[in-house]
Order: sequence, then C-alpha cells, then structure tokens
Amino acid sequence: LGGMAGGNGRAQLLVSQVTGLNYVCEGEVGDFGLDLQSVQFSSVCNYEGPTVTIIRRRFFPRGDGSVGYTVDFSTAGETELVRCLEATLLPMPPVHGPPDAAHPPPHMPMPMGYLPPMHGGA
Repeated sequence: LGGMAGGNGRAQLLVSQVTGLNYVCEGEVGDFGLDLQSVQFSSVCNYEGPTVTIIRRRFFPRGDGSVGYTVDFSTAGETELVRCLEATLLPMPPVHGPPDAAHPPPHMPMPMGYLPPMHGGA
C-alpha cells in the first residue's frame, strides 16, 4: 500500500493460485475500501484453465464491522466481468499469548493487519 504501490491511495497485490495462474493487481484505496484490477498475468507450463483476461477484487467495509469481498473475472472472448466469488469477512477476537496445550491456535485465519503480541502487536 502507499508509496511502494505508486503513491498515496494506491495498492498492489500479487496472487499465485494453486492452479498455476499468477497475476498482479493494482488499484485504489479509499473510504469505499480497496478496489484492485489485474494488470499482468503469467502461468506455469501445466496450467490448463481458461485464458483469463481480467480479474477484479474488491474489499469494502460494511456497517456491522464486517468486510465485503468480491471477485469478478473475464476470459478470452468475453467483454463483461462475471462474479465468481462473494463473501463476508468477519473480525476475529485477538489471540492472547503464544499457543500452548491450554490455548491451541485458532482454526481460522487472523484478520488482515493483525499481529499477535508475540510478533509486535498490541
């Protein structure tokens, strides 16, 4: 985000999917959330998926504290984006201290930007 992504209000995202499709997205950060669109694609030699031409990812705040998340894409020969994923990301409670037998690690990922106390978080 920011300067490393081309300036204030800018963001970049590198995605490497298990399918072999890899791409770079660039976009804007603002009160509306984060809006990213693919700018470059590459794939491994055994990738057998469709020829993807555009991928758009959006993260946007909702009034209940959750984050909306959508992914749209277009393939060769198609001009319109098609919604392939829509999800709601929920906040996670903080983890207190390192995991041990009495406090096993959570089975869900941590929210974006969260660092447990042992890694410099609050």
